[in-house]
Amino acid sequence: MPNLFHLKKHIGNHGAKWNLFTLASMIFFFIIFDGLIMYLTPIVMQQSHIQLGTIGLVIGLSSVGGMFFDILLVRVLENANHRRIFLYCFLAASSTPLILFGATTITVYLVAMAVWGLYYNLYEIGLLAYVDEKVPKEKQVSTFGFLNVFEGLGYLVAPFIASILLLVVVSNFALAGWSYSFLIIAFIFFLFFSKLGKNIFPKRAKRKNFYNLITEEKFFDKIRLRLLPVLFLTLTLNAVDAGVWTTGPILSEKITPGFAGGAFMIAYMIPPLLSGWIVGILAKKFDKKNTALFALLFGSLLITAIALTKSPMFAIIAIFFVALFWTLTDPTIKTAYTEHIADLAVSHKEIETVDDLFVNLGDTIGPIIAGYSAQFFGLENSFIIIGIIGILASFILFYFMPKNLV
Repeated sequence: MPNLFHLKKHIGNHGAKWNLFTLASMIFFFIIFDGLIMYLTPIVMQQSHIQLGTIGLVIGLSSVGGMFFDILLVRVLENANHRRIFLYCFLAASSTPLILFGATTITVYLVAMAVWGLYYNLYEIGLLAYVDEKVPKEKQVSTFGFLNVFEGLGYLVAPFIASILLLVVVSNFALAGWSYSFLIIAFIFFLFFSKLGKNIFPKRAKRKNFYNLITEEKFFDKIRLRLLPVLFLTLTLNAVDAGVWTTGPILSEKITPGFAGGAFMIAYMIPPLLSGWIVGILAKKFDKKNTALFALLFGSLLITAIALTKSPMFAIIAIFFVALFWTLTDPTIKTAYTEHIADLAVSHKEIETVDDLFVNLGDTIGPIIAGYSAQFFGLENSFIIIGIIGILASFILFYFMPKNLV
């Protein structure tokens, strides 16, 4: 799991490579921009008197758009280098605040979500292209970890900035303007990043999309039932995480209004940056399967307690430990993929593509469930439903996940 300790290790291994640090700075400000969009979307839609269930449905459909664009973009951008892909990403992102904060109907919000799915897919493809083109294979994992730290920091800062903006700005137009300011800073770093890089782009391996894979003969025979429990775990984790990001910002502004409005979601984003050393300790004492599934179970049980108290401090502390527990599941997923690729006779890119599908499915299901749960059972009670999903998934996986999987 990428964390601050990973950052220190990467700097020690690679030195001050200005190209990489400039890219990391671009990522930091771009993710603040994306985090603002994530945090403000459900709040702005609620202010437009859209029901919570519809909010969840609209947000969930952004991931459906992401799956569609994943199929399309892999073909269209087959020979594009990472700079061109990032440029397209910025072009798509530049239209998102204008559409989102100017929307007055569900149709326009759906367009905003489609563009959101488009630019984020471009961002991920661009990041993969950069690592494929510029980073030696033996350093690619650590480079991803290094860059993911800056992603985590961006998502950590975004809720704090968003809560301040909600307090001091008086119009959606101003929210759009502040969002653009972070996108512009990220674009400036992109220009420096482009200048620092060399104009040599080696041909990289083609990344298959899910349509390519399901049309391949015997593909599912390769995957078999071996990795399906891990893929189900991936789907569950993304569903509960997306659910928190759908109703969490609204709850955050409700329980801690004012400058502390983002405290709930800030607490949720801290553990991924600090939990690396905990994962290492637990991995030595317990097998990864039990660590992952008990962590999922305990985190899911704890999130249900948020609905049972009216104390903002308890809710903030609880969501911190929920995120901490859920973070501990990550090594099981990563280890299962890496250790069984050769045995299953599939490539890294095939596994990555199937993983993307289950990530998108989770990101689609989670907001819909959270939104309609909040609409019919109450905002706080939506976290009980999110917790029940995790609890049921953990019991299912305790039974079906093989002991020798990881």
